[in-house]
Amino acid sequence: MLTRKKIRFAPRTILTHKMLETLYDLPQEILRLQYLTFGDGIISGLELKEVDREIFLTEGIVKYKGEFYFSSAGEVNLTKFFKENKPPMRGAISCFTLCPSHNFKTDGGVKTEFLELKILLKKNLPPDALCLGSFYDELSDIELPDKNISAEKFLEEFKTFNRLQLLDVPYSCRGGSTFHPYIFCAVKNILKRKENKSPTELTLLLQIYQTGFVTIEALKTCIESDGTKKFTPSATREEIFESLTKWLKLIHTKITFSKNENGIKKTSSSGLPNLKI
Repeated sequence: MLTRKKIRFAPRTILTHKMLETLYDLPQEILRLQYLTFGDGIISGLELKEVDREIFLTEGIVKYKGEFYFSSAGEVNLTKFFKENKPPMRGAISCFTLCPSHNFKTDGGVKTEFLELKILLKKNLPPDALCLGSFYDELSDIELPDKNISAEKFLEEFKTFNRLQLLDVPYSCRGGSTFHPYIFCAVKNILKRKENKSPTELTLLLQIYQTGFVTIEALKTCIESDGTKKFTPSATREEIFESLTKWLKLIHTKITFSKNENGIKKTSSSGLPNLKI
């Protein structure tokens, strides 16, 4: 049922085909088993950052159709790539995408396959493309959303046409995929500013601090915690995001009840004790 392999390198022993295959298979198998229940998407890295008004995509790992792809050429200057490959102005939405390449490289018995970065029309995306962000093709430059906005401006900032939209970027997690950590960073900053956090809000905040994201199911649980929203099994990422926006606004609305005869003031905040993520 369970096995353990140990390679013995005796003095003057010739390396065999089996030895080398075992050395290759072991880390691959560890990676496969570790992320067995994770969906396709970004496993680690591929973070977005701004340096001197240019946007960079960091190195990272992507799970694609059960296989793992590693970026090894350093950071990608998305601003430069956008300007060099800017699509025609058609009044449409385009996407930075990772697509499988039909070209591969063979060197010394090592075959290298690629996921290529391309800019494609969103409406024409092939089913095997992985989106890294979308934008309005009338833009002369791309900008990241502001991570330090208020709850009232959260939806507008992350869905406006003059920003790089990240709602469709799949970040791999147990059970499927979730929103990109860049979005959760904005959620974290909103929750940080709130006083008297409820158990639900505090749990969500700590989870984002710990891992940088939460699963979609955990996020839906938080949003449903006050009983005003119930998601259907077919709820889309956009519906969940819009509900998240309403929830963030709701938890910042303080309802004060005054009892003149006692001089008592009470503030309510939505919460769900013992929430487990």
